[in-house]
Amino acid sequence: MLRNYDWIDPENGVVRIPIERAMSILVREGLPVRETEAGR
Repeated sequence: MLRNYDWIDPENGVVRIPIERAMSILVREGLPVRETEAGR
């Protein structure tokens, strides 16, 4: 499971990607940052 591509939800374009690929994307792009409301 950790080494293969696979469709999770084809209708919504959700796929599973290999763990090594996911880690390289995180290293290159970083984690997403959640926007917060001002003053909180």
